[in-house]
Amino acid sequence: MRDGRIVQDAPPRAIYDTPADDFVANFVGRANLIDGSTSGPDSVDTPLGRLATRPHGRATGSAVRLLVRPERIELARTAAGENVFAARAARDRFFGASRRVEATVGAARLEIETNARDTIEFVRIPRDAIQFLHHP
Repeated sequence: MRDGRIVQDAPPRAIYDTPADDFVANFVGRANLIDGSTSGPDSVDTPLGRLATRPHGRATGSAVRLLVRPERIELARTAAGENVFAARAARDRFFGASRRVEATVGAARLEIETNARDTIEFVRIPRDAIQFLHHP
């Protein structure tokens, strides 16, 4: 609900996994919102770099807003692979069973939730972790 109006009516899991917009995404949990422009039928140029995505059906050059939940970002050991980017931890908070890391990736910052205790050098964003939101 926003300004007295229902924004999205769905089961909790659907609202979390496929929010209607960035307001809903932030309301129900932590969210990395990434603006970019489509660069092909299954890719988007972002401040992180070029992301391979699922086919999106938008014209090349279209402005898009992407959502990636912090727990969906994976740590990678090497730079090899799809959607793998160099990362540097700017803030690292340890909570015992988990960590919340704010990392610099390209020209952007990402929030990451992980239970890994390794040093963060690279992150991977799986294609299926990327959600397209309505661009404002």
